[in-house]
Amino acid sequence: MTALQRLAQHLRPRGLAAQFALLLMGAIAAAQLLALLLFAGEGSDFDRQARMHQDLGRLIALLHAVEQADEDVVTEIIEQSNTGYTRFFLAEEPLDTAGATPLLNLAADLRRATPGNTVLVHSPGVADLRPDQPVLMMISIGINAGPFRGEWLNSLVYPLPHSLAWPRKWGFVIPLLMSAAGCLAVALYFTRQLTRPLARAAETARLAGAGDHSQRLTVSGPAELQDFARAFNAMQAQIAGFEATRRTILAAVGHDIRTPVTSLRLRAEFIEDPELREGMIRSLEEISVITEDLLGSVRRISDQEGLRDTDLTALLQDLCEETGVRFLGGPPLILPLREVAMRRALRNLMVNAMRYARDAEAVMQLGSDITLELRDRGPGLSAEKLALLNRPFEAASGGRQFAGGGTGLGLAICESVLRAHGGTLTLKNREGGGLSAVVRLPLPAPAQASSEGASASG
Repeated sequence: MTALQRLAQHLRPRGLAAQFALLLMGAIAAAQLLALLLFAGEGSDFDRQARMHQDLGRLIALLHAVEQADEDVVTEIIEQSNTGYTRFFLAEEPLDTAGATPLLNLAADLRRATPGNTVLVHSPGVADLRPDQPVLMMISIGINAGPFRGEWLNSLVYPLPHSLAWPRKWGFVIPLLMSAAGCLAVALYFTRQLTRPLARAAETARLAGAGDHSQRLTVSGPAELQDFARAFNAMQAQIAGFEATRRTILAAVGHDIRTPVTSLRLRAEFIEDPELREGMIRSLEEISVITEDLLGSVRRISDQEGLRDTDLTALLQDLCEETGVRFLGGPPLILPLREVAMRRALRNLMVNAMRYARDAEAVMQLGSDITLELRDRGPGLSAEKLALLNRPFEAASGGRQFAGGGTGLGLAICESVLRAHGGTLTLKNREGGGLSAVVRLPLPAPAQASSEGASASG
């Protein structure tokens, strides 16, 4: 890709409305440019009409002078009327129009201004009167009075140079430009009306991806957009129904499991054999953890907790002290978080690191985003096991498995929490052994500006 192509790709607008506006402006500009080129062409009908209408008064005044003045005066008037681009002379015959094209409309305009006179207006085919300059128009008017009665007042009209022609043409060009601007404004308005529902649909789809299936699109606009809105609303309603049914079933299952587990836990406390008692209690606690993980893995975070400003650095420090992970520090940072859910996700990662290593550590850094790396020197995992870790119910048997009671749900819950915050989780083996869990969260704009300023000053 060339540098010019890269620049064009960078400057090309991303929005549909902006792209359509750019296309429309290009089409209108091309049409206007073509029209201007046609106007600029020498010998065009436009030039002839412009010259005829602007020189009509001078030609009529000269004709009246020829028919009323003395012979000597007429000769002097004709000589003074000649310019570098219009030549007048008297002759016994009209101009030779062999091979020329009659301009009937212009001749009719001139006849209305000079009733009773014979008028001939032609566009020359071959003009050999001045070979160094083409003739734009040939005009011959019969003289009906005065000393030159019966003769002809002939006029040769030559094209004006662009410096003189264009000031005469702007009166015709400006209405074209104004009409083009009006067409562009109307087209942009209707384009905006078409793209606004698409923008609303994109925002609603983002909310649906985050788990909010209560949003609906307004059925309006063209037939295609209305069909899309109806189909999208039907899909949202179906998904919302499935979610409601699922939550109802899970709530009932959770209640039915918790009740006997609690009863068994109370009875286990009365077992006299310590070894048997501890084993049963441990098994019951594992069942409780599995039940909570099953419920938490399918329950939407937005149903549990709202966003609130949270000191992420303080939260990390508390979790590190609680789990025994060494915290290498990080700058103070306030973020809108679902604190309980985020605490659970990060604790899950830390508990797993401490389960398989004794020297786990966490470090937070700021750049274009927030990067939290949790690394340990425990046993690593093969590429196949790493690919399975983020799948629910895929416990990494034979190696490491994340906290989740052996269900393989721990990491899936972590990823669900981070994804709801716009973040990601990446697991990779470390050189020399161990595992590294890298959490990335988006950095708010004000905080990003502060961090960039701090980096620049440093």
